[in-house]
Amino acid sequence: MFAARVPYAEFERAILAQEKQFLRETRTENERRLIRARTARTLFTEAFAFGLPWKDFGRALRRFQRLGLSDSDDRVHAACLYVQSLDLFPKRAREAWTLLEDAERRTKALRRANPLRKENLEAIAHTKQVARVRRPEPR
Repeated sequence: MFAARVPYAEFERAILAQEKQFLRETRTENERRLIRARTARTLFTEAFAFGLPWKDFGRALRRFQRLGLSDSDDRVHAACLYVQSLDLFPKRAREAWTLLEDAERRTKALRRANPLRKENLEAIAHTKQVARVRRPEPR
């Protein structure tokens, strides 16, 4: 489906149908939670890739925040893509940069030996470099 370049709405329907099928086959609540979280991450990532307007991107982001921000990696992923997409909706800059700063703070709190710490800090640094909308001045 990724290679077919279908419209986002069609992609979303297919992913949600797949989620529904997987949920019917699960046995535990933890499995259901994980399936919902991975589906939310996939839809959010593709909303970014499709360059969707805030109405759709924001919906995918909120779903991901509600269902999928269970670990540092997801938090960094959400914040980085949000900041990188700000050229489409610059009025959301304060919220996006706050999310990125929170993700950075939480990542720095990880033990130095944790391999995700370095990887996520590099992703955050990259996002800061390529961001087309700068952080707004404090109020």
